[in-house]
Amino acid sequence: MESVDLSTILLADIGEVAERAAAPAGFYDVKVIKADIKASKRGAPMIAVSYQIISSSNEFSLVNDWIMFPTSDMEPEMAKRRLLDLKRWCITFSVPADSTNVAVHMAIGKEASCSIVVEQDENGINRNRIRYPQFSADAELVAPSDADPSPFADMEKKKK
Repeated sequence: MESVDLSTILLADIGEVAERAAAPAGFYDVKVIKADIKASKRGAPMIAVSYQIISSSNEFSLVNDWIMFPTSDMEPEMAKRRLLDLKRWCITFSVPADSTNVAVHMAIGKEASCSIVVEQDENGINRNRIRYPQFSADAELVAPSDADPSPFADMEKKKK
């Protein structure tokens, strides 16, 4: 059996520690600190993103979001809505994307101003949700370069 040093564990304040409060609704400058392609609880592909609210106290500094990819098994209107959400995210954070690739890793470290709203989760707890700005009619996606690794190719390799 492995020996573990328990003498450094700090549990004195376990009764006092609390969840972070939701940030008040409003516009905030946010920074992408993590962005990964994952599967949702139902197995659908999505981008899991964590943001830090810039110039915020630690009281409500983190916001998580999940951007669902449109898939062939969705109703056309739902797929179109998911595609719009994805495009807004890509334009807002200058993430390279085209019909074959979304360079998700390129979002890390990018900053933008976004609307943050407060919604209650299934347990009645207030949680923040981020809303990406609408893009102008002349907004264009940045194309991924050949140097950008394709997360889709990586996912296919993991399946095999």
